[in-house]
Amino acid sequence: MKLMTYNILNGGENGLENIVKVVVAEGPDFLCINEANGFETDNNKVLKWFAEKAGFRYYEIEIGRAHV
Repeated sequence: MKLMTYNILNGGENGLENIVKVVVAEGPDFLCINEANGFETDNNKVLKWFAEKAGFRYYEIEIGRAHV
């Protein structure tokens, strides 16, 4: 089993295609993305797109609270 964690810095901004390429090349069984800002908007539109492109059939998002 391979676990990958990836801090994509502020939702990946305009680099999501390249981030998907890195994830696919690494081939993790489980992926934890830090700073997935915006992945939850519009009924998880970005999350669903990312999961499909990266080859993940199952996905979930957890929204954390900002540190004070």
